[in-house]
Amino acid sequence: MRNKTAFAVILALFAAAMSLQAQSLKDNEYYQKSLALKAQAEQAFDEGDYDAAADYAAQASENARLSDEYVAKMVAKAEADRAIAAAKERIAWADSVGAEKGYPAECAAAKAGLEAALAAYDKEEYPEARDLARGALAALASVSGATPLPATYVVRLIPARRDCLWRIAEYPFIYNNPLKWP
Repeated sequence: MRNKTAFAVILALFAAAMSLQAQSLKDNEYYQKSLALKAQAEQAFDEGDYDAAADYAAQASENARLSDEYVAKMVAKAEADRAIAAAKERIAWADSVGAEKGYPAECAAAKAGLEAALAAYDKEEYPEARDLARGALAALASVSGATPLPATYVVRLIPARRDCLWRIAEYPFIYNNPLKWP
């Protein structure tokens, strides 16, 4: 009778663990093995071999736990993939607008963060890779497509081409467009 109670408890724990599985990740080897062991446990229980049933149920529970770990790892990997792709895209955009000139520290931090994220990903440390990639994105959060204007400009005396608002606005490091002077 004691074995029946132990088996029932193990079977209930196993069923609870199985219900937590992600629908799209049920095809992993641990999950399939746990289902097979559960069926063997039920068959042994029906045949009256309670010791074997308890053993199969314990093995099924262990495989369900391994399946949960596998699912968690795959979910973390998918999150890391998305974060790394977003960081690569943002860094490519920053490079395309020449952000390194106006935001050198932010760009350097983002590239270092992406390198660290890729290294963690290669070591299969997916949560760390995700966090590092998100840090790379955060480093570029303040970067805009426009180059920041200089804080000051010293008017120069050039006889052939005098500085005026029109000409100052046309300098590439100001607006690069003389029509923007107002």
